[in-house]
Amino acid sequence: MKRAFPFFFYCLIVMNCHAWATPDVSHAEPSSYALQILQRALQQEKTYRQTVSWELRHMLRQFPISYTSELKERCVNRIKKDLDHAKALHHYLDDFKAKNPQALSNDQLSWPLANNKMILALEGALQILEVDFERFMGGAYIKKYLQDLETTAVMDYYERPIQEFNGNAWGTYIKTAAAIVLAEIAPDQADVEQDVLDPDNSYIFHRVPFPKGFDPLQVSETFEEFSFFRPAAEKNMRAHFVFPHSGYTYGGVRNRKEAKYLEDPLSCPQDCSSWVGDLLGIEYLSTYQLSFFHRQKRLGLTPTKTMDRSDRTIMRKYDHKLEPIVLESLEQVRPGDLYVHRVIDEGNHATNGIQAGTGGHAGLVTAVNVKEGSVTILGINRLIPHIEGYGFFQCPVYDIPSNRMVLFFRVKEPV
Repeated sequence: MKRAFPFFFYCLIVMNCHAWATPDVSHAEPSSYALQILQRALQQEKTYRQTVSWELRHMLRQFPISYTSELKERCVNRIKKDLDHAKALHHYLDDFKAKNPQALSNDQLSWPLANNKMILALEGALQILEVDFERFMGGAYIKKYLQDLETTAVMDYYERPIQEFNGNAWGTYIKTAAAIVLAEIAPDQADVEQDVLDPDNSYIFHRVPFPKGFDPLQVSETFEEFSFFRPAAEKNMRAHFVFPHSGYTYGGVRNRKEAKYLEDPLSCPQDCSSWVGDLLGIEYLSTYQLSFFHRQKRLGLTPTKTMDRSDRTIMRKYDHKLEPIVLESLEQVRPGDLYVHRVIDEGNHATNGIQAGTGGHAGLVTAVNVKEGSVTILGINRLIPHIEGYGFFQCPVYDIPSNRMVLFFRVKEPV
């Protein structure tokens, strides 16, 4: 008897990521400028879903109508070999970071590469292809995912959300599995595009560069056989691997200098703060800097010449774009405001005596639930397997862990 668990599990995740909500909404009006930003954010989320849907339909059309059991064996063997390559790469990166402690700060090593989730993507894809190959080849997984992408309603500002949707890692598993199938059949079918993993024309695959002078033999003798590896095409280019994603990559546009992303920012995967920074026109926005800025403004400090130079730079960077909200009541918060939280661990990341914390999150407020003490935000996040990419998240403001602080900012109208 065939096991249908993975497909059932996928459906269960999708159903759990949708919620019918009827919040007691605050009807404080956002400014016209904040409304423009919010509408642009909602449109970006919608456009991303539509574009991914088109690309997956294109991939599905290339699936063979008929195939033999041998194809399953070939695909499973390919993905198992790729898993070995991905694990070897993980060990190589750990060793590289140990030998080059400043690699991330001096651009030797990109954040998306250092924080890649290729092993998890391949493991998820392997589960699909090993256990449910026939249903996958018949289009059941892709069609269900497409249905989910194409029927999700977006929320209007301060109105009750019709439906909430969180992107999840099953989308990445499906894309990875589809790429493996097409890579395996490409040599046998003339009508299949030779490079199905083309980051230059894709919203679901992106280029992750290797360090300068990267030698694949340093990873393993057979690393060049990795389905997702691409050697440097020219002398002034770096070798890279092509990573399937669902809208999220650690570092976001901060690591995207290629013409493709400059011409079409929506094709670039983001992280939470790079996406918000892109919306607001703030380069290298970070939740740490925002928490520092909020604190300094609460203390009534302004960017003066007597202030430490780095602190003054942070203050000036945000001062003309954002106004910290000193929260006394959740009714002060409006749709279009910026939500930020930081996780504070004692003794970590202390700067000028301030506990900066070990991580955080940022998003744009789309609804305020005063009665429940929470806000709904639109943002980009990753918590595999449950969350990856764009999503609407309900965030408590008061009922939170003791090591978390929640901050809000009002977006200033441009002068």
